Order: sequence, then C-alpha cells, then structure tokens
Amino acid sequence: MISGRCSPSFLSGTVTFLFTDVEGSTRLLHELGAEAYAEALAEHRWVIREACIGEGGVEVDTHCDANASASSWTKQGRDPVRVPSLLLGC
Repeated sequence: MISGRCSPSFLSGTVTFLFTDVEGSTRLLHELGAEAYAEALAEHRWVIREACIGEGGVEVDTHCDANASASSWTKQGRDPVRVPSLLLGC
C-alpha cells in the first residue's frame, strides 16, 4: 500500500524508486541505547519522508531502519541517480 499523496496517474510513465537503509544500525542501537536510537530513527524517517513529499514523491513503506519512496522525478527533470543527495541538500 502506498502512503502519502498519490493519484492513479502518479505511477504512470517512468517511476523512480528510492530505497534507504541506515548503515551500522545495530551498532548504533548498542551505542545509543534503545530510546535514543528510536528518536534518531524517527528523525531519519521524517527527513526522508518530508524531502520526498517536498519533491512530489511518496513514501511507499518503512521497515525497521529502511525506507522506500517513489516519484516521477525524471518527469521533473531530475537525474534519479542524484535524487538522494538532492533530497538531503547535498
């Protein structure tokens, strides 16, 4: 099920999927502790979600420390290879 703002025409044409994963998440969990890790993960999810929505995309799913988003970024003249850095302001 796709969350966020989505219409039937959204998935027509070329769709770019973005998958993220927190590198070293198990190590971070042990270093930060459960409560601080949960807060950091919530912030990570919020940043990715808001950036994707702000660029006209949708969050498709989250699981543990992973995120999947989709958009027609190529229709907006975006290079899909650069989307992650564009979303994070790099």
